[in-house]
Amino acid sequence: MLIVAKSPAVWDKLEKIISVLAEVCILFICLDILSFRMGILPGFIAISALYFTVAACMLLYVAALVLLASRIITSRRIGFELVLLLMLLLAPVLAGFPLLGGLKPSYVNDVSTDNISPPQFTYAYALRDKSHNKLELQSALYGLAEVDQVPGVESLHVDLSLREAFRRASYIVGLEGWTVIKQDAAAGSIEAVSISAIMGFESDVVIRVVSLDESSTVVDIRSSSRELADDFGLNTRQIKGFLAKYRAL
Repeated sequence: MLIVAKSPAVWDKLEKIISVLAEVCILFICLDILSFRMGILPGFIAISALYFTVAACMLLYVAALVLLASRIITSRRIGFELVLLLMLLLAPVLAGFPLLGGLKPSYVNDVSTDNISPPQFTYAYALRDKSHNKLELQSALYGLAEVDQVPGVESLHVDLSLREAFRRASYIVGLEGWTVIKQDAAAGSIEAVSISAIMGFESDVVIRVVSLDESSTVVDIRSSSRELADDFGLNTRQIKGFLAKYRAL
């Protein structure tokens, strides 16, 4: 505390250093995203770089908070630069919290509500090349091995006719903004492509609607990343979002 009071110049210098580092990190994040979207960086390298940079932003945010506390404690003026720094770091810091779970690799990239008999893709094969993850069932089951441990990722049983259950599934696909590749009401199948908001990661999605009787239906959904060996929870969040919207209808 004594050091803070007697050496305000030191804290001013630290503030400038943190500001420069924050600007570099923000610029690096922008270049990372742009490079991936332009096809310069492969998915794994892009997402790994993003995680490390976001982690650095979180550390810088803590440092900026310490600087703010030092100014309050010593009754010094809180400069506009410090406020701007905190605001600049806020976006990557907020994004970092849901990403923390991805710091421990799980190598899951194919998630389904039914990991015993997952919904099968038909048209997605034509949309993938040799650089993308495979869609074979064996590969899918490897990725689906941990789904039972994730609450909320399970088949949805609804008291609806096949026609109505399918209509609602199709409606939610539209709400999510997914691009429909093929939908077949008679077969109870929808195939679509989702693109993540920031990085633009593509996932193939297949929805299966099966009638148990005239007024009872089971809805299953499977989401599979094209580029990522580890989806960092992306497909799980996507499935949970779909199921939540479906239940809310």
